[in-house]
Amino acid sequence: MLPTRTPGSPLDRLLMAAFTFLAVGCCVLGFRAHGEPFAWALLAGVLPLLYWNAIRARGLAAWAALPLFLFVAFDGSVIAQGTFAGICVGGLARCGFFFAAFYHDGHGNPNRLPLSVGQQLILIGLSMLAWVELGTPDWLPWLALGLFLGLWVWCYRQMFELVCEPILRLMYRIRWTGPGSRQFPPRGPVLVLANHGCWFDPMYMGKILTRPMTPMMTSRFYDIWFIRPLLKYIFRVVVVPDVERRKDAPELADAAACLTRGECVMIFPEGYLRRTEDKPLRRFGRGAWQILTDCPDVPVVACWIEGGWGSWCSYRDGPPTKNKPKDWGRLIAVGMAAPVTIPAEVLADQMRTRFYLMNLVSGARVHIGLEPLPPFEIPAGADGNDEG
Repeated sequence: MLPTRTPGSPLDRLLMAAFTFLAVGCCVLGFRAHGEPFAWALLAGVLPLLYWNAIRARGLAAWAALPLFLFVAFDGSVIAQGTFAGICVGGLARCGFFFAAFYHDGHGNPNRLPLSVGQQLILIGLSMLAWVELGTPDWLPWLALGLFLGLWVWCYRQMFELVCEPILRLMYRIRWTGPGSRQFPPRGPVLVLANHGCWFDPMYMGKILTRPMTPMMTSRFYDIWFIRPLLKYIFRVVVVPDVERRKDAPELADAAACLTRGECVMIFPEGYLRRTEDKPLRRFGRGAWQILTDCPDVPVVACWIEGGWGSWCSYRDGPPTKNKPKDWGRLIAVGMAAPVTIPAEVLADQMRTRFYLMNLVSGARVHIGLEPLPPFEIPAGADGNDEG
């Protein structure tokens, strides 16, 4: 069994030095024995390490698995095989697939953060050396086929997100900052709250969060026939009926169940897309309070999304997509507050919780250089059923 270690400990530094030494030695042996094929394979393996999102890097591995299988099955060049094998190994190393439990957080809990650079390099170097040494044994196509099928089943969501990312980059320049971006829980349940200025707010948040999220989404979009398969089978959204008022809200129990399973849930507590210039934040509904009542210890990350209001898919100057130019290079800024746990005395009162969360979201504006909105206070005589 691998020894328990904590980042920055003497054992940690010793192992990182050993990994780096082995990686360099592996590269020297590979270059001397195979030259150009090994160089291409190693370069391809290192490239995924440069990709910013560790979890989504597994999508790079999955996309590379298809040409890898084809080049192996049809006796393609060793350079091509090694190149795509390098991307597969590098993508898996970047997302922390190998030996992920090797890190511990100092309290006995396994840390699922991506591997250290030293670990990644040694895994890539050894894998590439083994690949070019193997040649093309009879069982290699079956190995490539298994890798291809396994990665496509495991990483279908990350593959789809990678395809969408270039389109999103053309339309929006998304920037995010704040302590929440640095302290975002790498595992376990977390509830993300934000204001709701346009249709694409979930896409902005999906781009910047460092782990897959489960969004709550109105049935208005879920019921569109060509979008529904994506939302149901890839993103597995929690569906909210598109009606004004209801007695029962089973989707809130669904969201709480997602948190109980350790997922990251994203909600827009206003329950309503922004409509007017003079009201940037509408009073939060009861939903967030009900979810937190079921999961009181879940950390909450409050965010403010600036730039969505006035975009092509907002209600400013008319309904979304109507009488507005398309967005090209539009700046979207997201401020992320540090994760907090809502105090029990606040959760004891649903109205107090709603206004407390509103002030948290408003306070996240400071991280992108904006003044917080005037403090939200419970109006005298306010009723728990008042949604105004």
